[in-house]
Amino acid sequence: MENDYNEKGAYYWLLGEFEKAIVCYQKAIDINPEDAKAYHNMGLAYCNLGKFEKTVACYQKAIDINPEYASAYYNMGLTYYNLGKFEKAVACYQKAIDINPEDAKAYDNMGVAYCNLGKSEKAIACFQKAIDINPEHANAYYNMGNAYYN
Repeated sequence: MENDYNEKGAYYWLLGEFEKAIVCYQKAIDINPEDAKAYHNMGLAYCNLGKFEKTVACYQKAIDINPEYASAYYNMGLTYYNLGKFEKAVACYQKAIDINPEDAKAYDNMGVAYCNLGKSEKAIACFQKAIDINPEHANAYYNMGNAYYN
């Protein structure tokens, strides 16, 4: 049954009906309070509504349930980045990378956060790592060019 609520929530999320998605994810959590995926997905829905404190709380709960939830760390990093909390974003991306060392997007985004912190050398190293992992990751090339330019 809880899977049904997760799937129904995902359906509403794809339609852009984020409040309805949250209701579904909450029902999944009511059935199984240890459903890390439901918390993560609810965080995604709250993010789309611009409710960032709730977003972070959902991701944190998903991580508390499953400390190896790389996507929750990654998405929390995105949220902190969008809030201008670049140090926290870097820490989240690093945790995602510790769990999934082949995540080129996490390296790329960590590099962008480093750029915003004025740490160009660290940023360039992140972009290079993203390119090493995925030579077709165009954003990493673009971001590296900006890092060299700045």
